[in-house]
Amino acid sequence: MEFYDDMQEPYWLDEDYRQISEQYFSGMEAIESDWSVMYNLKDYEGERASIFIQNCKNNIEAFKIWKKISEKYKQDSPPCVPAYKRLAMIYEKQGLYENAAAVCVEALTMNVTVDDTKAGMKGRLTRMIKKAGRQPSQQEFLLLEPAKITLPKEILRTRWGDYEMPDHYTLDIHKGPRYDLKKIKESKP
Repeated sequence: MEFYDDMQEPYWLDEDYRQISEQYFSGMEAIESDWSVMYNLKDYEGERASIFIQNCKNNIEAFKIWKKISEKYKQDSPPCVPAYKRLAMIYEKQGLYENAAAVCVEALTMNVTVDDTKAGMKGRLTRMIKKAGRQPSQQEFLLLEPAKITLPKEILRTRWGDYEMPDHYTLDIHKGPRYDLKKIKESKP
């Protein structure tokens, strides 16, 4: 029933929205299918690759139009667009690291941050810059800059007091006294 409720939304009544949605999603499925074939054949050069690259570019253009129409109806666009990821991947396989980096920059400027890897599109951009053997440009540096958010520290409550835990990435597990913990306050037995 929920699907039919969505069909009553104003954006579904917009013919342009419906057409571009169909074009984008069917293109996305074709790209994923084509990538699977290319990956299994290890065929990243030649005519198949050229067609694949053009299909990725077409799908990205369809995404941009879809995103623009979606914003008109205050709809969020997805943080993951497989065409950006696959286009960057084929450029990487071809050794075209600057092209791959440019794809990542475009994706990040379009707020496409997820690419089904732990580090996301920022991590992919970082790898492409490193493989290209250069430093990030000013624009890339700004896109890669981590968010200025400080995560709250974990608190370890013991009968001897409350302790602020160190950064979980640097936590060292060992027996004996813990000098890496910062005491917050005394606990009363």
